[in-house]
Amino acid sequence: MANLASTYRNQDRWEEAKKLFVQVMETRKTKLEADHLDTLTSMANLAWTYGYGGANAVGDIWYSRQQR
Repeated sequence: MANLASTYRNQDRWEEAKKLFVQVMETRKTKLEADHLDTLTSMANLAWTYGYGGANAVGDIWYSRQQR
């Protein structure tokens, strides 16, 4: 699912990418815990997508959460 989200992002299909990245992040939080490296990576991917997809404020929030 994360690979598909990345593909959408690379095709500038921002809304579809955001939805999938959120699903990936939530699933990883549930299955792996919030501080697992894969969960943090999914948070960073979501932040990057929000940032470049035109929602910098939200992207900044997600990125700062990932940096903790």
